[in-house]
Amino acid sequence: MKIFLINPSCAVEEGRDLYTNDVAAALFTMQPFKKVTLGMPLALPTLAAHTPSRHEVRIIDEEIEDIDFNEPVDLVGITAMTFKAKRAYEIAHEFKRRGAKVVMGGIHASMSPDEALRYVDSVVVGEAEDLWETVIDDTENGKLKRCYKADGFPDLERSTPPRYDLVKNRSYAYTYLQTTRGCPYNCKFCTVTKQNGRKIRKKLPEQVIAELDALLKLKPKKEFVFRDGKDGRCKKFMGNIAFIDDNFAIDRNHALAVCRALKQYQEDKDVIIGWYTQVNIDIGFDEDLLEAMADSNCLHVFVGVESVDPDILKKMNKRMNQPRRYAEAVGNIQRHGIRVIASTIIGEDGTTWKSTEALKSFLDENHLLHVLVNILTPYPGTEIRDEFAEEKRLLTSNPQKYNIRNVVFKPKGVSKEQLEEMYVWLCRSVFNYRATYRRGRPLLKYARRLSLPFYLRLPAVGGYLFTLMILFFRGKLRLRPAFWALFKIPYLILFNGTFYAMEILSMAIDYDDFANREEARFMTESVNLGDEDNLLNIPHKIVPVVDPKGKKYGTFYVDGMDLRRYGFPVPSENFKKPVLLLGGTSIPVTDRKKLIKSFLEAGYEVASIENPIGGPLDFKINPVKERPDALKDYLEQLRRSDRIEEINVVAQSYSAFELVRVLLDDPLRYKGLVKSLILVNPPGFDENLNMAKHIFRFLWKHAICGYLKPVSSHPDKIGFGKNEKVGIRTWTAKSLTNIVRSLREVNDIVHYRIKMPLKKLQEHGYKVCFFLQTSDQLVPARITLRHAKDLVPREQIKCVEGGHNDLFFQKWQRNAFIEYYRQVTRHP
Repeated sequence: MKIFLINPSCAVEEGRDLYTNDVAAALFTMQPFKKVTLGMPLALPTLAAHTPSRHEVRIIDEEIEDIDFNEPVDLVGITAMTFKAKRAYEIAHEFKRRGAKVVMGGIHASMSPDEALRYVDSVVVGEAEDLWETVIDDTENGKLKRCYKADGFPDLERSTPPRYDLVKNRSYAYTYLQTTRGCPYNCKFCTVTKQNGRKIRKKLPEQVIAELDALLKLKPKKEFVFRDGKDGRCKKFMGNIAFIDDNFAIDRNHALAVCRALKQYQEDKDVIIGWYTQVNIDIGFDEDLLEAMADSNCLHVFVGVESVDPDILKKMNKRMNQPRRYAEAVGNIQRHGIRVIASTIIGEDGTTWKSTEALKSFLDENHLLHVLVNILTPYPGTEIRDEFAEEKRLLTSNPQKYNIRNVVFKPKGVSKEQLEEMYVWLCRSVFNYRATYRRGRPLLKYARRLSLPFYLRLPAVGGYLFTLMILFFRGKLRLRPAFWALFKIPYLILFNGTFYAMEILSMAIDYDDFANREEARFMTESVNLGDEDNLLNIPHKIVPVVDPKGKKYGTFYVDGMDLRRYGFPVPSENFKKPVLLLGGTSIPVTDRKKLIKSFLEAGYEVASIENPIGGPLDFKINPVKERPDALKDYLEQLRRSDRIEEINVVAQSYSAFELVRVLLDDPLRYKGLVKSLILVNPPGFDENLNMAKHIFRFLWKHAICGYLKPVSSHPDKIGFGKNEKVGIRTWTAKSLTNIVRSLREVNDIVHYRIKMPLKKLQEHGYKVCFFLQTSDQLVPARITLRHAKDLVPREQIKCVEGGHNDLFFQKWQRNAFIEYYRQVTRHP
């Protein structure tokens, strides 16, 4: 049989996960064009190792590669944490409809097997090593069971080394290994004891070293070189590994044995291997263990600090933590050159502004460079989940929201909005690049063991600066941190040159990116977040796009039943007849929210699709091909949906091109679905336009008129700009990047004549209408009344004053458009 083992991707619309290391990984590896994530879930290479050799097995990590759903496969295994479950179900659906059997495991399927079984053929509850061969045999014999659950836990001393040869190791900051499983504690917010048990199961130190040796044999021969401050010699740096134990140091003697074996292995091979793991804060008082970990090149330890308030810790059942001793423990750990990754939680009952500010002060005073700020999340299977369910405090069951960055329950003592405000404040104050650098800089005096040889420092500066420039031009880096790093990079790398110097630079920039994305996510009223998120307090349903290309674009659909359920009058003739709203290149879904809201309040169902918008130099997006491909996929799903009878399409700006292309590709296919087209300022009607003329007019309208036009004439744009922390000048400057980013689109506007294609659509029976904004045209080549009147009857054209984006920003324009839409779609 052919078997796929899949790790689903995160939901892009839920914000950036700190674990993705979007910017830090690119800077640290100096690979700005390569997607690098923290690590591959260990379950997949482990199960691959337990797959009999007669079967072909492949590991697919959707975080770094696309899934080819059309590739033949017999069995698909998916592992997923809760926040990835929705995507896992979409993947399962796509493979099931192609005839493959789908099995799901991991923490979410183990804690919510009944939910998972609605979407997959079978579920594995708990650790899967001892069950996997049975699952494969049953599938091969056509006897796959609905649920598999082991009686006990696997014996790690008899475990098979993971199949690292199937993993793209160069795409990860860490390669995951494991020395123990299990945890004796019972924190209310954690599922570890339910999944892995209380008893500590251990691998022998020689097992761990054998797995490590097998991994390193797969590494490229040419690796980075660091100078080891312990003996002054230059050694090959073989990368970073992570021991993803539930608690590495819970068995002290075993931890010491692993550290000593790891140290001996590095000495024998004359290499350096950096590593990190998870421990309790108590390790800060074990001098011998800290010394052993430092000697074996432990660089980081993940510590669940959670809170500095003893009362809150008691409510979490985290009684082993003693905040009064935090500072001493952290100081002892960092004095050995080991950085503490402090994981914190806000939102437990008793959380206040005072406790939040105390947490921030603790992070600053103890120079904690690496921080995770988490919102309390009642995961399925946890004690706190049961409590909140009993008290009816859960706000959503949408698994996509359970990612420690959303408030999914009703807090006590503060409102949901206040808790979100606390989270955003912490992100802004803890993760901005200046705060991160200030916290981390004092540790330079301790973290000096690994440093670059002098002959490599100048090339490293060049690599960092090149990566910095590429990230900036790709829109992944703000100007201020980029300017700051421009001066810090030469100083820190040339004159300090330590591994930690590169780390502090990378993390300061990466954290700043995370903070700004999170702040923007909470400040922007979102319309594309999932099954149970609200627009006008109405849950809207996602129509999944799971095509390898289409999955990149968010889609949504609010139907009439939801509108009526929440008190909005919906005429019966509007049921199952949504407006499909398509925005232009510079109008993403979040900018369309005011127009969408107007449609919903007017009693119309609404569907929409996000368009891909890259950075100024992101030439991977081809608007002439990829945007029509995404729209075609979405139209096909709307056509097959039994909830939709017909649609009226509103296409603004360049989206008119993709709509016309898709419909002309197979006009009879969509004739029964699409009742009318309303094109808002479509380009491509100026028959005399050439590239030089277009670019000149574009620059004149944007660079000159955009700046000279009185700011007071754009009140709604100014308000929007303030909400997005973007002023009118920045808004104009951003639009200028279109001419760099969208050269293919500009060329398409110049050469694609839309008039004849529209005539062909009318010949096939499509109703074509125009909504034209005649003045203040920042973007040239818009259709005018003169161009349109010989194409359609005059009553199918509406002309109003205003600029091409005013429909989305100005209320009177939206009202005029809704009235015109009523006229166009009025039922006889």
